[in-house]
Amino acid sequence: MDTPGPLPAQRPLGRLGPLFAAVWLVFLLDPVRAAWQDLPAVHAWVGLLATLAFAASYVGLWVALRTGRARLRIAPPLPVRLGWTALLVGLAAVMVAALGQVGTASVVYLAVTFVILYPLVVFVPVVLALAAAVLLTGVAVEGWEHSPWLAFSVVAASLAVFGVRSMMARNIEFAACPRDQRRVGRRAGAHPAGP
Repeated sequence: MDTPGPLPAQRPLGRLGPLFAAVWLVFLLDPVRAAWQDLPAVHAWVGLLATLAFAASYVGLWVALRTGRARLRIAPPLPVRLGWTALLVGLAAVMVAALGQVGTASVVYLAVTFVILYPLVVFVPVVLALAAAVLLTGVAVEGWEHSPWLAFSVVAASLAVFGVRSMMARNIEFAACPRDQRRVGRRAGAHPAGP
């Protein structure tokens, strides 16, 4: 039985994956700007530091996931996933508590985190609950504005990342299968574990 050989050298795009995740942090500029305008107030410092820690943690998650994929692992073990989730949810809660509605920009990143860390049966209800929470708090919390675009962003980003995650899972399955099956799969143009 042929065993999988070493993986080919990492392509530059693979090394830059976390950088592409970091580019999307541009949407956290609103919380940074809001905190900066209220400095030197304590809530502004708390909000600013929480936002920066959230951004760094989010990129750290992508770096950890990239390392796992290099080892042919789709998701880290459950305790690690729960740790990342608790960290990001906690920082997002601090952002909202310190900065108000502008801190809800973190909700899109939370939804994406659930999509990349958990199975469909877990992340679908969480993503829908986050989108609903954005809609409800925009109406229910005094002084907050209705933000259907943020709710839409939660769902749209989740769908996009689910597509990327599915592609990565297929690539990992392909890389992990024995070489002779990979050759057959390439010739036939079929999935290596096909029917």
